[in-house]
Amino acid sequence: MINTYLDRFFATGMEGGSVAAIVYSGKVITLMHSIIIISIANVIFPKLSELKNDTVEQLNTFLISSKLLTFISLPLTFIVLLFSNEIISTLFERGLFDSSAVRLTGEVLKWYALGFLGYAIIEKFTRYAYANHKSWQAVIVGIVIISSNIILNVMLSKNMGPNGIALATSLSFFIGVLFYFTFLIKENEESKKLIFASLVTFLRVIIATVLSYLIVRNYIASNYSFAIDLSIFEKLISLSFVTAKSISVFIFLIILLEIRSLIKWIRRKTT
Repeated sequence: MINTYLDRFFATGMEGGSVAAIVYSGKVITLMHSIIIISIANVIFPKLSELKNDTVEQLNTFLISSKLLTFISLPLTFIVLLFSNEIISTLFERGLFDSSAVRLTGEVLKWYALGFLGYAIIEKFTRYAYANHKSWQAVIVGIVIISSNIILNVMLSKNMGPNGIALATSLSFFIGVLFYFTFLIKENEESKKLIFASLVTFLRVIIATVLSYLIVRNYIASNYSFAIDLSIFEKLISLSFVTAKSISVFIFLIILLEIRSLIKWIRRKTT
């Protein structure tokens, strides 16, 4: 919430439409966060609290659920990167919000989307800290995120405008993630083993995401655009269709890379 006000503050006085671009692109990210990330976090938090006396199993549950967040967040990120203008057009293009506003807001949305995974993991780490009665960790990381956001805003907004503001926010979340991982690694030797073992899966998901992005960009997104006279409903159907095709590519690559532990965990939770 504080970062939202910081972003609007730094956007004030920039080129016309900058504040609106920050606000509307922020709404899209918040919507994605509310529907997907908070839903998963609310399911996992009670489980973490139940396992507070079994630190190894609790950490393992936390790391597996973080993998699931990565599995969901990264394909959403590349979809937003490829179809940001179409997303903004579908949601907001009407009245005074014209095609130029769509382009400006779409560019800002791309930079916010880069931090979606960091945003998601911060949410999980915060729940994990509270489940272990270590709220001081959440406070420290919160201060780090806000401070780094201010510093990065000053550095990036001068040359990049509203895009720099969005990038600063995205980077600040990943800085917060690094601090949280530092806390986890320092807990005990078993924590180190579990975290480093999980990095292999994270790396595979990242590889699948990069490959998916390249394939979708070159073979799907390059041939995709809205017709001028489409209604909002028609835009939504069209965007849903191309999103489904893009996610199918990602899932296919995930299967090829054999992320077995994550798939087994998903099956166990859905049966």
